[in-house]
Amino acid sequence: VNGRVLDAGEATLSVDHIPLAPKSSIASLKIENTESDDIYDSVVDKKSDSARIKKLEQALSDLGYYKAEIDGKWDRQIVDAIFDFQKDKKLITGLKDYGAGYLWAKTREALKNAHLEFDKKQAEAKKIEAEKKAEEARIQKEMEDKKAMIRKEIGTWGDMKTDDIGPQVRSLQKVLAKLGYLKEKDTAIYWEKTKEAVAHFQQEHKVIEEKGIGHLGDKTKTALI
Repeated sequence: VNGRVLDAGEATLSVDHIPLAPKSSIASLKIENTESDDIYDSVVDKKSDSARIKKLEQALSDLGYYKAEIDGKWDRQIVDAIFDFQKDKKLITGLKDYGAGYLWAKTREALKNAHLEFDKKQAEAKKIEAEKKAEEARIQKEMEDKKAMIRKEIGTWGDMKTDDIGPQVRSLQKVLAKLGYLKEKDTAIYWEKTKEAVAHFQQEHKVIEEKGIGHLGDKTKTALI
């Protein structure tokens, strides 16, 4: 196509030759939708489909800018969310700036980077939460194992009192140590420190033995279990 601008402001065009494609090739042409599913690859605006708008709403919502329903509808709230994001990232200074409230290239890049950081923090938070739950489960299992051991030990005991000597006294002292009531080394002798530890346990658990405080009877053994 050749053209020449005239002085009068009009233009004259002459077509030298436009080759026509065969009908078969024209018929085979297909118009493809080149809009990417990734909201960061191309602009998202009121003409975009609802799925892409929803993705944008969710991204802005994750970052705390969009607070309305994720409905895939382009409205003032999403424009305001974009604008607030742009201001926070210093991409614009006010409403009159070029691209204010519009998902242009620099805004898309900034939003992508911000959301990548958000995803990273979410992953770290999930990892910490998983580690916390694993530690809680480990402590719980340790406690259950300790309780099982204590139940097994207590099942072999008879009553105990001051000056008793023997393996069941040593077993009692180990249980009291595991529960944090006895700080001294186990000696297999039901001496004053052991009696004080038993009395401390009885007071905390409101156990009253018929033979007196510091005496290990059935009520104390039941409470220990």
